[in-house]
Amino acid sequence: FYLGVEIRKHRPDACLVVGGYHPSARPEEFLTEESPFDYVIKGEGELPLTRIVKALQNGERIEEKVLGPEPVKELDELPPLNWNLMDRYLPVAMRRGKEVALALSRGCAFKCSFCMEAAKGSDKWRPFSTERAELELRNFHEWINLKDRNLFLTDPLFGFNPGWRRDMLKRIDAMNLPYSTIWALTRADILQEEDILLFHKARFGLGFGLESGDPGMLKLVHKGGDTDKYLDRFAHLTRFASRNGVPWGANI
Repeated sequence: FYLGVEIRKHRPDACLVVGGYHPSARPEEFLTEESPFDYVIKGEGELPLTRIVKALQNGERIEEKVLGPEPVKELDELPPLNWNLMDRYLPVAMRRGKEVALALSRGCAFKCSFCMEAAKGSDKWRPFSTERAELELRNFHEWINLKDRNLFLTDPLFGFNPGWRRDMLKRIDAMNLPYSTIWALTRADILQEEDILLFHKARFGLGFGLESGDPGMLKLVHKGGDTDKYLDRFAHLTRFASRNGVPWGANI
């Protein structure tokens, strides 16, 4: 909000658009009389932003102030990410340590009550095809050089579909990129021991969205279905991961 206020002071004629988790959850807070913003986008930005830009190119303004959610149904329809547009930030990225981030999928089919994914307008897990995801990963490496870096995949739930997950892990292993570790967020109740071995080969660390060790709390937040089985599965998979050299952590 503060950044928008400062920009408005210097560019009173600019069209300012805000989006992200906070605006998606409470858009009205960004459309008060004191707000510097012209539009609020709920959820993903590509389609609403395109409509705003096209209107501005025609010398017009869209009447509606809150746009979206308009999730992209097929991620492969998006143009390839052009990292060269970020070249001026590359020196900063190179100085700021060894951690970088990329997303290969969006959305989540689960409906945990505390999660923001529902506010983004989709209850479906939507990945790039494994071919496209491999291309995006290669292009990212060519731009920033993943040598000795930790790559964080910011997918809300990495590899929800087991066929996609296993194909992707095999592709990443075969690419043999020089990263240190890839970290991804997942759930123990969607994985098998076979997956843990594939994660190990591809040099992954895993973050498990456990949330709580208390069955009553898990039921309250709609996490895990049969909560006893859910917790048993987590305990089994994390022990198996430790025995097989896969680093892991848990959100609690």
